Amino acid sequence: MNSAEMWQQFCEASNSPEPELAGYEECGFCDNQSDADTLAELVRIGKKTGTCSCLWEYEHNREPLPQAGSYRVVIDWAGQAVCVIRIMAVEIVPYDRITAEFAWSEGEGDQSMRYWQEAHWSWFARTLPEIGRVAVPEMPLVCETFARVFPI
Repeated sequence: MNSAEMWQQFCEASNSPEPELAGYEECGFCDNQSDADTLAELVRIGKKTGTCSCLWEYEHNREPLPQAGSYRVVIDWAGQAVCVIRIMAVEIVPYDRITAEFAWSEGEGDQSMRYWQEAHWSWFARTLPEIGRVAVPEMPLVCETFARVFPI
């Protein structure tokens, strides 16, 4: 099923015009098939309820920040729709101020703070040079929490 089909099903099931009026964005996680599919599945089963990215990437790409209340259709690596989520909160937090609670919400690995720090440091150290930046402990992260709203 593609994103448009899943979105239509969600709108019909919600019995409310609000989702249709708000619209949605399509989103996938990570830049390789294995991780993208794993993360999409973690969202689908409700284990992953948080994600983050570096504020500098938004600034570099001149993209607006995510907004609480907005909807996304999560896709896997092949572009197939997995579920619909609603962004519940968006907060800018320095990497070195991330809480264990937020690390847990990302649902990855053993959900520990140590795992989160190692995995995310590795990610940012690899990807930030593409925009002329380097990972530093105080780098600002855009932290999102979300809820799966379809299918329930």
